[in-house]
Amino acid sequence: MYKNKIIKFRIWDKDFKNFYYPSFYFPLQADKNGELYYETGVAKRSNYILQQFIGLKDKKGKEIYEGDILESREYGNIEIGDVRFLEGAYYWWNTYGEQLRNYIKNKKSNIIDLKIIGNIFQNEELLK
Repeated sequence: MYKNKIIKFRIWDKDFKNFYYPSFYFPLQADKNGELYYETGVAKRSNYILQQFIGLKDKKGKEIYEGDILESREYGNIEIGDVRFLEGAYYWWNTYGEQLRNYIKNKKSNIIDLKIIGNIFQNEELLK
């Protein structure tokens, strides 16, 4: 089992175009209707997107979340894609919608060359 599994989320607020990172001092709570509560008050379901930490860090030690745009410079090739959750695993997709080599699904894979260069909300142009 995953006895050391770290479960973290970040929240993209569509209205304020900003990320929030819940923590012990900045808790994330939801009521029975699915309304999400955090520092700025109630976030309507249509106004936020939850993204989960995938349990890995990039080569600079930055936590990788769903929606992050990653760059790889392996063997002289540059590949850019975003992290997505599909069928119970995280995958890295390129700008053409094709799955790149699967660094994300198998945590034992070498991810030393991956670097976060943005995210799908604030840096959409990187995927074009």
